[in-house]
Amino acid sequence: MVSGNKIKHGLKLLNAADRILIIFLLLVIFVGFYLQLSGKQAQNIQIVINDEVFGRYQLAKDQVIEINQGTILEIKDERFRLRESSCPHQICVNQGWSNGQPIICVPQRLVISVIKEAGDKEIPLTY
Repeated sequence: MVSGNKIKHGLKLLNAADRILIIFLLLVIFVGFYLQLSGKQAQNIQIVINDEVFGRYQLAKDQVIEINQGTILEIKDERFRLRESSCPHQICVNQGWSNGQPIICVPQRLVISVIKEAGDKEIPLTY
């Protein structure tokens, strides 16, 4: 068990610069979390097959999209998932619902990712 005297002695080992550094780092962490949580949510997804854009869709609109025979994308409540896929292992289907992380189906060379629009230029979010 640590006594009060040992704790006070440990605090004395920190000089003013150490305390300022700790406060600064905590401030940076809290500001980063605030900016992350208050950032604008992406509102569109992009489907790419074989390095070609298949389509772009709004997350705000609930819909079911047939990408190709046997592969069905579902968008609901601003989330998306592959409901069905013609690939053998169904890893992309088992991934479930996503609201930001990309869904990738390697056998079909299919990538579904969230995009932000900045004017006319579309910027993929980080993976």
